[in-house]
Amino acid sequence: MRRGRSKRFRRVGQVLPAAVKRLGIDKFIDEERVLELWPKAAGADIAQHTRALSLERGTLRIAVDSPAWMTQLIYLKPQLMRKLTGMAKRRTIKDIRFVPGL
Repeated sequence: MRRGRSKRFRRVGQVLPAAVKRLGIDKFIDEERVLELWPKAAGADIAQHTRALSLERGTLRIAVDSPAWMTQLIYLKPQLMRKLTGMAKRRTIKDIRFVPGL
C-alpha cells in the first residue's frame, strides 16, 4: 500500500475537474463551449448567416455568408463580445474576427 493514499473510492465528479485542469484540457473545453454558445449569443437571425469556426489565443473566428452581414456584424461586435463573455465562465474571448465563407 502506498503512503498517503486513501483506500476509499472517490466519485468521478470529485476527481475529474482536478485531473482536467492538471492536464490542461480545461482550456480546450472552455474554447469548445464558446463555439457552442455562439448561436445562442448571436441570436437566431445572425446564427442563420454565421458559423463559429475556432477560438485560438482568445480570437473567435466566425464565418459569415455575405459581405452585407459581415459589415453589420462588425458594428455589432462590441455587443456580441459582451454577450459571449457574460455567457462563458471564463474570459476566453479577446477579439472576434469575421471571415467570408459559410
